[in-house]
Amino acid sequence: WDVVDGVYVLRRCPAGYFLYNGSSVHSFNATSQQCVPCPPGTECPGGGCEESCAACGAGSYKDSDGAHNCTLCPANTFANQTGASTPGVCLACPNHSTTLGFEGLTAATGCVCMSHLYLALASDGSGAMECATCPAGAQCASDGSCALSAANNMSCPGE
Repeated sequence: WDVVDGVYVLRRCPAGYFLYNGSSVHSFNATSQQCVPCPPGTECPGGGCEESCAACGAGSYKDSDGAHNCTLCPANTFANQTGASTPGVCLACPNHSTTLGFEGLTAATGCVCMSHLYLALASDGSGAMECATCPAGAQCASDGSCALSAANNMSCPGE
């Protein structure tokens, strides 16, 4: 609190709270000043926020009011949405893949396919990702890519 012209003015709130003055963002109401906990889908890490809380980042969510920070999506899930207020935003990695124990991933491309598989667009045309078996003559690498195992055995038509 500070005293300005004989009026107590709330200047800062603790982490997880934002400064609400009981009126619009750019006006002041001395009798309605308070620190308000961040609502679902938002957080205020570090020091208190001045006028509003920040949206949860991709890969996280917050499902209740409170001073607590957003929760990272668990291992083997990902979320690309910001400001999420339910754990349902965390989508499972494709079958036969893992996040290697990492939490808070923001895209399916962070999911690593198990050996002998690679990450590809789903064959159903949905735009989703899936772990697919490498085609005959190809080899899956540890980075989830698929490449021909013996490029010098390939010939192009007309050669």
